[in-house]
Amino acid sequence: LAWQGRAVALVDLAVALAAGSPLGADDVRRRTVIVKAGAITCALPVDAVREVQEVADDQLRAPHAIERRYVVFEVDLLGVAAAVIDLAAIVGAAGPASA
Repeated sequence: LAWQGRAVALVDLAVALAAGSPLGADDVRRRTVIVKAGAITCALPVDAVREVQEVADDQLRAPHAIERRYVVFEVDLLGVAAAVIDLAAIVGAAGPASA
């Protein structure tokens, strides 16, 4: 994905988390969220976006409702368990070209 004049890796969370259907060649999501983890900037295609939520460290808990690779914590957001993923680990697993 081109963003601010440079290429940004597209991360398909359905593939990384082994959850849901992966994007097909002609699939388009309504929104794309640009995220940064350290020196890595990625694009995450999503169906919907809500406002940013700040989460205090004491709100993070070990994952139990969402047990998937790369989910490092969960947090309760508006009564729903939300996954906190390790984006750097996902991108790092893609290989040396992504580093």
